[in-house]
Amino acid sequence: MKRDNHLYEKQQSRYLKLRRLGPVTICIAVICDFDSPAGTPPGIVFCADRLVSARIQFEGATPKIKMITNYCIAMQSSNDSLTSDLILEKVKAKASPLEKTAKIVEIVEMIRQECFELKKRWVEDNILSKYNLAFESLNTRPDSIVKDAINEVRDCHYPFEFQYIVLGLEESKEAHLYVIDQDGQYWLQDSLGFAAIGSGGELAFLELTKHGYARNFPGVVAIPRIYLAKKVSERAQGVGRDTDMGILFFGDPKSGKFLPTSNNLAAPELIKKLDDTFNALIANEKAELDKLNKTVYDILVPKPPEPQS
Repeated sequence: MKRDNHLYEKQQSRYLKLRRLGPVTICIAVICDFDSPAGTPPGIVFCADRLVSARIQFEGATPKIKMITNYCIAMQSSNDSLTSDLILEKVKAKASPLEKTAKIVEIVEMIRQECFELKKRWVEDNILSKYNLAFESLNTRPDSIVKDAINEVRDCHYPFEFQYIVLGLEESKEAHLYVIDQDGQYWLQDSLGFAAIGSGGELAFLELTKHGYARNFPGVVAIPRIYLAKKVSERAQGVGRDTDMGILFFGDPKSGKFLPTSNNLAAPELIKKLDDTFNALIANEKAELDKLNKTVYDILVPKPPEPQS
C-alpha cells in the first residue's frame, strides 16, 4: 500500500474552514459589597450581551447567562455557542444533583474536564481515525505513520475558541470569579475583583480600571460601573446591543443558612436611566474636549505682536 505523503497538508485546509468564526460577545462580572453593617457577605454583579455564534453570528432571543446551581453561574464567549453551551449543560447535569454544596473551583474543574473530553473526541474523530484505518489495512503500526499522526495532532488547528466566566458563592461567605478557556486553563480573578471576556473584553477591562474598580466597591456603585463597561465594549466588533444583567448575593445573613439568591437587574426603567447617564457622560466628555481645543490653540499659535504706542 502506497502511503499518502501529503495527508497532513490535505487535512489542514479543512481545519481552516472550521475556523470561519471568531469568538464574539461581552461577559463581565464584578465582586461587590453592600451598603450595610460590616461583616455582610459580598455579592457578584454580572452582565452579558446576547450575540451568539451558531454557523452565523446573530443577536439571540434568550440570555447567555446559565445557572449551573443556585449558587454558581456561568457565561460564555465562543465561536461555536452550541458546542460551548453543551459543555455547560453537561456540567449542570453533574453539579445540580450533588447533595453537598460544591466549591466553585470544583465546578470549574468539571468544566475543565469537559473541555479535555471535547478536544480528545475531536482529535480522535478528525485525525486519529484515519490513521487507525491505515493501521488496520496494513495490519501493522509502522513508525513513520505513528510519527505522522503525532505531528498532525501537535500541529492541528483546533476549531473551537471559547472562554467562560464562572462566578459563585460559597458557604464560607466568600465570592469567587474564575475565567476558563477551551484548553481547560483557568485563572482566579478574586484579587482583581472583576473579569471580562469576549471580543469587547479589553475595552470593558479598561473602563473598569479607569475608575479603579475594586471588589470592596458597594453594589450601588458596581451596577452602573459594570453597565458603563458593557456600553463602552459595544465599540468592539461582535458585541451585541441587548444587555442582560443580574446580581447573585447571599440571602438573609441573619438566618445563618446558605441561601444564595439571584435577581434580574434589567428592569426597563433602570436600563433607561443607565443609558441616559452614559449618553450624558459622553456628551460632557466631548464638551470638555472641545473647550480644551481652544486652550491648546491659544498656547501653540503665536500671537501677533502688540502695536507700539
